[in-house]
Order: sequence, then C-alpha cells, then structure tokens
Amino acid sequence: MWRAAVIRDERLGVPPEERAQIEKSFDNLSRNPSKKCVGLTTFQDSLASSLPASMSQRIFHGMQSVDVSGAPAAPEVTREQHAVFIIELLRGTAEEKSALIAPMIGADNSGKVTGPRVQQFLEDLIGAAVHVLHQQNALSGWSLENTRDCNSGGPHAGDAADVTVTGASGGPPLVSAELSSSFSRAAIEDWLYKVPMVSALLRVVVTLGFSVLRQSGDVGCLVPRCRRGKGTLLCQPPGPARHHVPERTPAL
Repeated sequence: MWRAAVIRDERLGVPPEERAQIEKSFDNLSRNPSKKCVGLTTFQDSLASSLPASMSQRIFHGMQSVDVSGAPAAPEVTREQHAVFIIELLRGTAEEKSALIAPMIGADNSGKVTGPRVQQFLEDLIGAAVHVLHQQNALSGWSLENTRDCNSGGPHAGDAADVTVTGASGGPPLVSAELSSSFSRAAIEDWLYKVPMVSALLRVVVTLGFSVLRQSGDVGCLVPRCRRGKGTLLCQPPGPARHHVPERTPAL
C-alpha cells in the first residue's frame, strides 16, 4: 500500500505541486501549520461549510484507520494519515480503497458491515456529493430549489448503486432485501469493482470538499447538463449560465 513516503518521493507519482496541495489541505484542517494531528471536533468545524457533518465524520474515521506506524489507532488524525488517505482513496486499487471505506461505513471489529449501514453510507455519500457540487455551482443547470424534497433522492439513488453486488462467497447482494446480512471487506472490494459510481462520488466529495487534487473530468462524469423540455421543472431558468467548473490542476 501507499504510505507517507509517497508524499516525499516524486518517483512514486506525487509531484511537488500536488504534495503542496495535500499539505495545505491538512494545514487548513488543523488551523495551524505547525500541528501534526487534528481531532474530530476541529476537523468537522474546519469542514463545516464544505461537507455535511455526517460525511466529515465518516472521512475522519477512514483517515483514523490508516496505519502508518503500526501503533493502535489514536483519537486524532495525523498529517501522514490524512495524506495517505487522500492518495489511496483517489488513486489506490479497489483493495486499498475498501480498507478505507469499511471504517467509513462503520465496520465492526471483524471488519464486517451490515446492509443498513451500507445503505446509510450511500445516502450520506450522495447527499455530500450534491452538497459540494451545489457549493461549487457545478450542478450543470439542475436546480435544487425546484425539487419538492432534495433529500429524498439519496435513498433511491443508493438503491440503484447497491443491488447487484454479492458477498465474497456468492452470498446475497451487498444491500438488498437481505438487510440483516453482514458483509466482509472482500465483498466491499468486489462492490467497488462492479459499481464505479461509488469511487466517482467519493472522488468528487474529497477533491471538492477538501479543495485538493481536482481534475477536469470529475464533475462532468457525474452531472449531465440539464435539458429543459416539456414537463421538466428541475432545470434552472434560461438565461446566463449560472454554473461553472472551478479551475482544476492538470491531470498527471
């Protein structure tokens, strides 16, 4: 797995400008460039305008799970854990991502997750993605104000993202009618292979929420432009474009 050394070694694929972005992101979280760790309260307060509290807490737990020293998990997140989390979540394999996502979902001590927890994770993730896109004026013409309940879509979209993945041994779907079932990290890894939308949503949440390592295609792959037509009430009114895609750093 990638480790903190990747931040210091250009040969492993992280150029100086990206290392600087990651370091600046942690400085913003800790509110003190000299600090080497940050607690949950400060972490969430720093992200209060960027991410919903439920998702910032999940991300904090994901960062806590990164083992950079072999020591037991601490109540705070270190600069190295923050860096490794971002790199592995954005560029790691499905195996590496699953190790981070399991604690974000709420895995138990054996590393297993239950159907309801996965469903709630998906709803929080979709809600967070809509939140950051709205904050960046990047909803491609879609209007949250024209929906009757902008929160109701999360459960339905979550259902669409989780109904086909089975457990590692060919068991029931990861989330379906089998809500009482539990699933291993191997099942989560398999899910990430089969449902790339999960990784795409996480990428948007992390890159926009933390203002780090943005790429030009991150938003376009998720949000098609809204086309007004008969019976279409969810688009913004015609007129000057109200959305924009923030400047991105060049892709590697």
